Amino acid sequence: MRPPSFVPVSPMKIESVRSLRGPNLWSNQTVLEAVVRFEGAVDLARARQVAQRALDLQVAVGSSVAFCDVRHVTEQQCRLIVQYAEEEVGKRALELAVTLPLGVSVAEVSELPTLKALAEDVRLGPSTGSIVRAAEARGIPARRMTGGSLVQFGFGSRRRRIWASETDQTSAIGEAIAQDKDLTKTLLASIGVPVSEGRVCKTATEAWAAAQAIGLPVAIKPRKGNQGKGVSTSLDSQAAIVTAHEIAVAYDGETIVERHLHGFDHRLLVIGDRLIAAARREPPSVVGDGRSSIAALVAEENKNPLRGDDHSTSLSKLRLDAIGLEHLAEQGLTADSVLPAGQKVSLRRNANLSTGGSATDVTDSVHPEKRKTFELSTNTVGNK
Repeated sequence: MRPPSFVPVSPMKIESVRSLRGPNLWSNQTVLEAVVRFEGAVDLARARQVAQRALDLQVAVGSSVAFCDVRHVTEQQCRLIVQYAEEEVGKRALELAVTLPLGVSVAEVSELPTLKALAEDVRLGPSTGSIVRAAEARGIPARRMTGGSLVQFGFGSRRRRIWASETDQTSAIGEAIAQDKDLTKTLLASIGVPVSEGRVCKTATEAWAAAQAIGLPVAIKPRKGNQGKGVSTSLDSQAAIVTAHEIAVAYDGETIVERHLHGFDHRLLVIGDRLIAAARREPPSVVGDGRSSIAALVAEENKNPLRGDDHSTSLSKLRLDAIGLEHLAEQGLTADSVLPAGQKVSLRRNANLSTGGSATDVTDSVHPEKRKTFELSTNTVGNK
């Protein structure tokens, strides 16, 4: 028997839903306009509770929404107006809100994990989301145009668009060049920017030969790619190089073998002609507690709400994939190893945020001469 506090919603049915993706009659925000029908007379108080519940469900899975309203239509119909950030999430939250007993708290909703997974799947990535939030903070309307990362700012003749973190002024040629690590290095070397010695390879035999010629240790990456996918660094044996090549070549068909340079990993943001931000990145790691295996430590850290799948949040979940397990083996460890309390162990060599790394802002520490080099480098590749 349901506890008395679980009050069923008066029987309601959603008859239609419209997605209003720009400034509209109800709000300057994106909203869902749903016409719902009651079996009996319209109960506006209940309708308001349902609209608020649709907001609460979205907030619970990380959506930034705050506006809702209810309007009478006929004796048996009313409109629910509910703000959404991700359209699919808003629609699903509305469907749930109409059917849930009002006494059920958001935390008790059994479908909440599924709704959260949907939100993480369709939500803008951290970079695109940051740009959108910065625009909204300045009073610039933002409208997501597809289920992907195409976003429009403003309207009419003054509109601007971004796709992920690229603007409508990003050079298509520059993007293509940046995707090709070997071509990028060739262009940078032509203007005197120091680059790591490297060779393009198609087979593991070529990769090992290139490594011997360059000198160990080396790094191996897909020739074309992003987000640190397929990257292995500090390789100093034939077995490690062969394995790393096989991992990387699956992404592109060609790899690039480079001399490994020891030091910190930095990511730099240049907009136009100016360096705007710099971050020092740290490889993903876990710290032992003297009781838990590395696999258990990884699982525990992945419960951190800041860590999401597929780079959907500011931090990505830690991975014990082929690259991670190989890196542990080089340290004499496995996923089942138990670390002494306080011992820190890295899970991979590269520090990309998309593979679990973390970052520290070091913008104010960049030397003026280095700033000039970075700005020249991006414009040589094709920043504008």
